[in-house]
Amino acid sequence: MIRLKPRLQLIADFVRKGVPFADVGTDHAYIPAWLLINKISPFGLASDIKKGPLENAYKNLSKYNLTDKVTLIQTDGIPKEAYDIYPLDIIIAGMGGEMICSIIENAGIDIHHHRLILQPMTDAPMVRRYLYDKGFNITDEKLTREGDKLYSAMTAVYMGESISYTDIDIFVGKNLVEHGGEVFDLYLKKNINRLNIILDGYKKSSLNDREFVSKIKYQLKIFEDIRSDLNG
Repeated sequence: MIRLKPRLQLIADFVRKGVPFADVGTDHAYIPAWLLINKISPFGLASDIKKGPLENAYKNLSKYNLTDKVTLIQTDGIPKEAYDIYPLDIIIAGMGGEMICSIIENAGIDIHHHRLILQPMTDAPMVRRYLYDKGFNITDEKLTREGDKLYSAMTAVYMGESISYTDIDIFVGKNLVEHGGEVFDLYLKKNINRLNIILDGYKKSSLNDREFVSKIKYQLKIFEDIRSDLNG
């Protein structure tokens, strides 16, 4: 039985039972294998931009006799075959936020009928803002801890028009605030430390950008205020 690390398990747990998947940037196809072995999905697609990761994916799927249930595709975005499947959960994970936004943008309206499962490794606020501005509602977002690192993953569906949002929704994540918990408190502390480090580094530099400093201080206050409210 295949076991996923917490970061990957967080993604896999968002896939709806009985719904096919498309795993964009699949690498070793660990998530597809887990979904099929545990009978979460009946079949799916797995794509990657490079041939090497797809060869690794094939070897891993072969180990569990799953090659007949996953179509491997070499492409730099969402495979066109995905648009012929409905319903479908599209996983875009393990890459930067800017890349995730680019993949969704290049997919055009074809992606609007599908549910997205996203895990940006950087620039999560960029992804949240992009989704809301493009008419996607972030229906859920959760955190997990793997060693000393924290990871988040979110689900989104297209609503047809831009979604209103607050700065907390963008910088922190409204669903993360609602879930709360011990890992969320650690998430707040890590972001507070990160923003303080940025400010300390800026003070030691010869730069003079008041607008930049103001933006960082504003974000810092958001995280500090939320943590203060949660801890009473």
